[in-house]
Amino acid sequence: MDKIITTSELERRSTGELAALFCRVAQDAAQHAPGTRERRNAIVSLDNICRALAAHKPPSF
Repeated sequence: MDKIITTSELERRSTGELAALFCRVAQDAAQHAPGTRERRNAIVSLDNICRALAAHKPPSF
């Protein structure tokens, strides 16, 4: 992954779009060796996607 996907880029995406993006980025991360810039960027992007997905979930009581 050449660039990090930022939280601002994810704000307007639906849950389905975020889930699909998560799968694509996870597959991309798996294609790169540990410690490479591409893999680090993918992992940071995955973290941002997880945060965006969590923000879409309704609170549980």
